[in-house]
Amino acid sequence: MQYYSFASAEPLIYDICGNLRSTGGFLHHRRSFDRWVFIYVKAGSLHLCLEGEEFTVSSGEYVFLPPCREHFGSHPSQGHLSYLWVHFTLPGNTKLTSLPDASQEGAFSTDTCKDTVSFPDVSSGRDCYLWPQRSIAQGNGKIPLYFTELLELSRQPHAYPSSMPSCLLTLLLMQVSREYRESLSAKEHPLPAVLDQITLWMRNNLDQDITMLSAATRFDYNPDYLASLFRKHFHMSFTRSLNRIRIEAAKTMLASQNCSIKEAAFSCGFSDEKYFMKVFREVVGMTPTVYKNTYFKYKDM
Repeated sequence: MQYYSFASAEPLIYDICGNLRSTGGFLHHRRSFDRWVFIYVKAGSLHLCLEGEEFTVSSGEYVFLPPCREHFGSHPSQGHLSYLWVHFTLPGNTKLTSLPDASQEGAFSTDTCKDTVSFPDVSSGRDCYLWPQRSIAQGNGKIPLYFTELLELSRQPHAYPSSMPSCLLTLLLMQVSREYRESLSAKEHPLPAVLDQITLWMRNNLDQDITMLSAATRFDYNPDYLASLFRKHFHMSFTRSLNRIRIEAAKTMLASQNCSIKEAAFSCGFSDEKYFMKVFREVVGMTPTVYKNTYFKYKDM
């Protein structure tokens, strides 16, 4: 399996996107495009063959199909299948680097990658991408949500500036890169056991008044040392880490039709609804209301 890396300060170039649904027996046509194809499977399994390699992309997984590479269905789908797809091109003069399989032990490290293909860390602000040919989307749900917004945008082409689809596509595929790089980093630098224990404790006690001092007392650690562990392994403060855990729980609650924004806020430990909305937007990139509406649009597709 290949990995692709490139740097570009310009937006990726959107072409067209869509949503395929099948109740069974879908077989992908034999095709070779002069542009990239990105597919995210919402439900079921898509069976593909790319240049002689057969593989399956299942629910919650995605695949990149490079330009001018023949691909087709290896065998028909069974049962319900639903996937989102988008065609796009890279900005002109983009230098693309093909990398070895990072999932194989010792293939390369994120540090090595930084040296050889200018692969920066997520917080550096440089426009560098790393895409696996296929992988699993992370549990934060941003990839399907951004994809859903892109699809909604494509259905109203005259309601937005012509540059909007390319900007949203870029946001989507930067998120793919960010998630994958973070997953590689997590494999190389596993969390100390105490951080696993503390984050589990946080998730199980979100309605409590959790502070750095209460965590340090419960797990018998010096508060300053504990704070340094969070900064070292999560690249953020204890409070920001806690807020992210609270927001992930709130997203799960908002996925229920019967859960209000106020209820999600208070159940996840936010005593101030306005502060909850501010933090939610900082973490997710949209307000709780937009998130809830987008989630149900995606679910109904």
